Amino acid sequence: MQYIFEWISDLKWRLKSDDIEKYILSADDLLQRHSLIEADIYVIDERLKRAITDADEYLNPDVNIDGYRPATSEEIEMRSHNLQKAYEELIELSRKRRDLLEQAKVVSKFYSDVGDAEFWIDEKQQTMTSPDMGHDVNTTDSLVAKHKLIENDMSA
Repeated sequence: MQYIFEWISDLKWRLKSDDIEKYILSADDLLQRHSLIEADIYVIDERLKRAITDADEYLNPDVNIDGYRPATSEEIEMRSHNLQKAYEELIELSRKRRDLLEQAKVVSKFYSDVGDAEFWIDEKQQTMTSPDMGHDVNTTDSLVAKHKLIENDMSA
């Protein structure tokens, strides 16, 4: 039971990390790492169920355990309860962190889209504010065609 409790504590510490704000651009990477933590949580769930089943068998008065008893029934019940409570807290932390990471992913996409839009605007602005008016008919026609393409892009 102690091993599972320490494992849960370690995962809680990893879930409480505040790297979401610092690394919003790598939200996908953080979500992948979170999926690995969720896989660990699933493994803990299986071990927790087994440990609680073992504890219940130990507490069952019909089961004959000869001799050595490392803990009292009250201690085992308390540890079992604390372990279940810690696991429930871990599940809640995991859910909250996934929600935050999903939100960070949306924000990351927004920033990426804004960056693309700013780049597009700068590119078009350079073309539109160019002092080049063309020095012959061909270059003037080319500039007029570029201008019309930009107008079409902007109206789309």
